[in-house]
Amino acid sequence: SGTTGKPKGVVLTWDNYETNAATFRDIFSTCAAETMHLVMINPLHHANSTALADWFLREPHSVIHLLPRYTTSYWEVLAGIAEENEGLLVAPCVSRHFDFLEELDSEGKLPVERKRLEKAMKKVSFLMGSSPVGPGTVERVIRWTGRPPIVRFGSTETCLQVLATPASFDAKMAMNSFCAGWKRSPSPGYYIGRPHAPHTETRIVRSVIPGEPGFMDTCSAGEDGYLIARGRNLMKGYLGDPATTGEVFCQSWYLGFGDICFFLENVYDGEKDFYWLGRRSGLLIRGGANYSCEQVAAELSSFVSKKYGLNTGSFDLAVIGLRLESEHEDTCCVVIDDSRLDNTAQQIIRNTFLDEARSTVSKGARPERVDFGPIPRNFKGSLDTSELRKRWEEAR
Repeated sequence: SGTTGKPKGVVLTWDNYETNAATFRDIFSTCAAETMHLVMINPLHHANSTALADWFLREPHSVIHLLPRYTTSYWEVLAGIAEENEGLLVAPCVSRHFDFLEELDSEGKLPVERKRLEKAMKKVSFLMGSSPVGPGTVERVIRWTGRPPIVRFGSTETCLQVLATPASFDAKMAMNSFCAGWKRSPSPGYYIGRPHAPHTETRIVRSVIPGEPGFMDTCSAGEDGYLIARGRNLMKGYLGDPATTGEVFCQSWYLGFGDICFFLENVYDGEKDFYWLGRRSGLLIRGGANYSCEQVAAELSSFVSKKYGLNTGSFDLAVIGLRLESEHEDTCCVVIDDSRLDNTAQQIIRNTFLDEARSTVSKGARPERVDFGPIPRNFKGSLDTSELRKRWEEAR
């Protein structure tokens, strides 16, 4: 799990997976198909694919189509499966997959004829999670499939699934919930669905830190707070780390998401719809994967030291993820305090850092923007993310 910003092993039980399967049956409870097909492109060591595969392996007349990675041919494979089979066809994906599809179409590189692909995609239930689903993504999905995507939300600690678009929603109801979040002012939210009663339960609370004002106090409608969850899907604990395990549980509630959310009352049925705003912990969302800002900063600091022959104490570097160019992908924004370096070193780094780093560091650490100047930190030396975020947003 990378939810905490420090990846660690998570112990999941048979009961966790059994509950997870029940949540997916809830998502597709209105589908009476005898046969089921799952098209997976995640590696099987990832919680998403293990949980989804486990669900399908429990169902009669189910088939799993496993692809080792995403490539252009994915869309050709998906079209072929849809054309050759009837029944429920589930394709887990992230918003970025539809960005790629649009790029292929605009560049004339679709692996199959567009009309054929559109017809096939109308038979596919796209299950979208791992990153925010904004208006641009929803518009693309509707244009290609004729209906909004099914959104889902969860984490490794929850055996994948906690909330999703209710099975009872038609296209109009789904769009109403999406739009209610996007229209919220001053901070729009991204719809993440509803819990799967009686299997999962969620609340928004004012604090998840014991001793703080508002600890475990439930927020009112439209009030920003921390998402917490309860249910038989919650992990047994972190592998070999009982102390950290104890920190994220309180009265059977899991407090460790680190996600800032809110809920609104649905105009159709008065039930609570949940929305995602951002993360408390320093994480980057890129390609549907989470990367710790601290780890990215450490990798980039190591790169700067080696590339430019500098001691780590001669400069400071911080990383923050902001949605500046995409509604569902974080831009990797880097700040370097080079005030202790001489003018020559400053000019070399300022002129070459982005190009050199992009071609050298790992995929998750590739910087997209860089600024130079003092880095806001508190008396403990911890990064003041709110101040840094404000600085970047004012510079837009």
